[in-house]
Amino acid sequence: MLLLGDMPGVDCAVIEALRGDFERDPAWASVTSYRGALGHPLVFSAGAFADLRALHGDKAVWKLVERHPERVRKVEVARPRPRDVDTWEDYREVVAALRPRAA
Repeated sequence: MLLLGDMPGVDCAVIEALRGDFERDPAWASVTSYRGALGHPLVFSAGAFADLRALHGDKAVWKLVERHPERVRKVEVARPRPRDVDTWEDYREVVAALRPRAA
């Protein structure tokens, strides 16, 4: 399973949905689909490891997924794609959104 640390909105329910789907019927790769938008996490079978080891560069995993759409299963979750936290501003916005609001 490929799960990024800078996406705090990916929760246990999403991880369990992907894991459960993969355990029931392992695909070459399974990708989380947030209302039709692909995102993390992803899970790959052992059969994909040689392809994964050969990857280089930014977004290489996504290029691999795009190259083999017939081997990739999309696991749909009914929620928006979680935010990617790449900058201090992103971080501050996520922290502010998590603070309790005054009643």
